[in-house]
Amino acid sequence: MRGACPRLHVMTKPNLFSKRLLGPLFVLLFASCAATSNLDERPAWVFDGTLPLEHPAAFQASDHLVVNTVGIGGTLEVALGERDSNAEQQMRSKIMKAASSSLSVGKGSDAYKATVEQVAEAGASEVLGLMMRKATWDGFEGDQRYAYGLFAVNRSDAADQLVLTVSDNYDRLKAIEEGLAAGPSGQDQLERLSLEAIECIARLGVVKDLVRNIGGVSSVGWVDDFAGLEQRSLDRLIEAGSVREMTGLEAELRTALNFYLKASASHPSGILSDAIARCEFRLPCTECKAFRAQADSDRQTLLELSGVVQASGPNTDNGRTGVEIAKAARNYRLVMGHECAYFTERTSDLQTHQSFALKLDGLEGTSSDIVLASGSKRITKGTEGDLEEVHSLYSDFLAYRSSPVIAGQLQNLKRQLPCTECGTGKECMTCDGTRGAHGPCSHCNGNQTVQAECYTCDGDGMRSCGRCSGSGSIVRNCNPCGSSGKESCSGCNGFGSTASNCWGCAGTGWVWTVNGNQTCWSCSGKGQTTSTCWFCSGSGINSCSQCGGAGQTRETCGTCDGDRRSGTCGKCSGARKISVPCRDCSDGSEFYNCSHCLGRGLCPTCGGRGHRI
Repeated sequence: MRGACPRLHVMTKPNLFSKRLLGPLFVLLFASCAATSNLDERPAWVFDGTLPLEHPAAFQASDHLVVNTVGIGGTLEVALGERDSNAEQQMRSKIMKAASSSLSVGKGSDAYKATVEQVAEAGASEVLGLMMRKATWDGFEGDQRYAYGLFAVNRSDAADQLVLTVSDNYDRLKAIEEGLAAGPSGQDQLERLSLEAIECIARLGVVKDLVRNIGGVSSVGWVDDFAGLEQRSLDRLIEAGSVREMTGLEAELRTALNFYLKASASHPSGILSDAIARCEFRLPCTECKAFRAQADSDRQTLLELSGVVQASGPNTDNGRTGVEIAKAARNYRLVMGHECAYFTERTSDLQTHQSFALKLDGLEGTSSDIVLASGSKRITKGTEGDLEEVHSLYSDFLAYRSSPVIAGQLQNLKRQLPCTECGTGKECMTCDGTRGAHGPCSHCNGNQTVQAECYTCDGDGMRSCGRCSGSGSIVRNCNPCGSSGKESCSGCNGFGSTASNCWGCAGTGWVWTVNGNQTCWSCSGKGQTTSTCWFCSGSGINSCSQCGGAGQTRETCGTCDGDRRSGTCGKCSGARKISVPCRDCSDGSEFYNCSHCLGRGLCPTCGGRGHRI
């Protein structure tokens, strides 16, 4: 019985319960092992998304947008919520996908794509309010609940709802058309009305594509009523923008460019693309303006610092001034080296840069001399504070300008300065050079022993049955055959042959002929015939029917009922685990490397050298 299902495991003793008592008990036990899933009973529409047969004929898939979805959760409420949410997402995606035809070749700009998606998103949100649940089915598998649903939206109703989302654009276009016909009060109003007309017509066009692609029928034909207005508005917008471009003023160019970009987001066209490129080419680069301002600022700073150096005496400590000159010179060269098509457009920029470049080389050389002279004076003093100041001065200077002389002096200076962490101690300040410390063994937690599965009972907690030696059965000598394994053949009683009445004379020994009674030729007048026994093949002996020829019989051990285990294990006392020595330590401790020096024992900052190199 070991290894059987725990629900069906019944420990019984011989003759302890009758069959009448055990019958109901097994019925209850098998009931507890009932099926834990009914998903194999799902209806056909769950698999293929087709409509259930019980729906009325008036509800046809061709007249509806249909989505088939499922929700999964620990409770039915959670599964239902996920199902409804998934249905909305799928239906929204199906409606949004219908707007893809609006993004035809030549209309793939990011701005126009955003406009199409915005209109489609607004329409899809309104259509979701018409979604109906047509079929549902709930199931379970283990602890999980499944909620299936078939949702649909009537295509014609969806089309009407989409049209309603842009109905105000139709009314606004009528008003714009009347306003343009009456004559705008000025150029600004002409551009605003033209741009608004283009945007309204674009929204109507997207909705027209949506209605057509979802297969609905609605009165969306009025979009074509404004085809002429769209072209006229575009022409007026280009004409007004051209007037602004002719002025050449930056403000007017930017205003025209703004109108062109907004119109292109609703009506991409080659004319608008050319106008946008034309304005962008004539407008000054905003990035270059910032670089010009930065270059002017850095140049002014360098001139001021140069004046400070010239005004100071020969004994003045201008080390920090030299660092500031190196920093400003580095920034100026970075700005002037920026690759921009418009930066060198002005001749004055080139002339200013070329005349200052000669002076810049001299300033950079002066900064190196100033820093080196200041550092040498402080090194001569030899105090630790002066050496630290020179170290900071040289490091800051080399961050902006390279100098082999200053770099070499900085290396010599680092050899004289103690390590910032250990001073001159060279050892790790965390572990004091011991490389780490001993702590409790990570395997046995310092107990020196660990719990392992008992090797005597293999973690079962029971010992082998003493009566059957753990075999689960007892061997006895076979009594019927006297342990010989043989018995007399029951077919021939041990003779090896059997006698029967002759079939020729029916046991009389003679047969009747025309010449009178004659001796039977088949049995020679004996009346019987003898044949070899087919049970024992003439040997008269067969294998014992009780022991099968083994001479012994095997029966279930009454002590362990065939389980081969009986009583508590003497090694683990039924605990199934025993304490064994820890294989990772001998005294319950383990050496842990210092996390700061990684077990080296040396200062990680200076590598055990005691200085800053």
